[in-house]
Amino acid sequence: MLDKSLVIKLKRNNISANAEKTMQRVRDLWKAASKADKLAVEELAGVERVTIARVYKTGSISAKLAVALGQTLNADPFYLTGESDERGECTDEILRKFLAGKGYKSILKGAGKGTGRKAAQEPKALKQKAAAPKAGRKSRAAPAPHEKAAPKKALAASAKMPEEEMLQIIRSLYVRAKYSSQAADLLGQIQDLVL
Repeated sequence: MLDKSLVIKLKRNNISANAEKTMQRVRDLWKAASKADKLAVEELAGVERVTIARVYKTGSISAKLAVALGQTLNADPFYLTGESDERGECTDEILRKFLAGKGYKSILKGAGKGTGRKAAQEPKALKQKAAAPKAGRKSRAAPAPHEKAAPKKALAASAKMPEEEMLQIIRSLYVRAKYSSQAADLLGQIQDLVL
């Protein structure tokens, strides 16, 4: 999957093959998305919510938004632009094919290889991230006793939250942790509680 630094390089030109299909499909996906997923799309694309609303009102979608929506909400970007009628999944292979067809071969050279968004792979990635902190990042000191209590209370309160919503929040936090040390620290605290 592409990270924010690569998605930001994509142009904002309209690439929709069918405006009517794009309007309807983006509207349906956006309305079904959780708040956490919506924030993750905005963060990944570096756009505000009004930009996304404009897509489902006009049917004009950029490569940047097609990739961000497809990657975060797990929908084939060809489906979002109206080039395909199957919603499918968003995998690295599909993203590469999509971007190569839109003239972004140079950006693809910076993209890592992988197998796409799989829920089973995310916990493994979280454990690896916790085991190997990034170079240059200050290591997190052990939290004071009062700092441990707040996340535990929040965790106890979240026991009433449906599991799927909790997973979406953690996925969103995982994406934000790549770009924010504050989110990385919060993710570390959650990992300490869960693992």
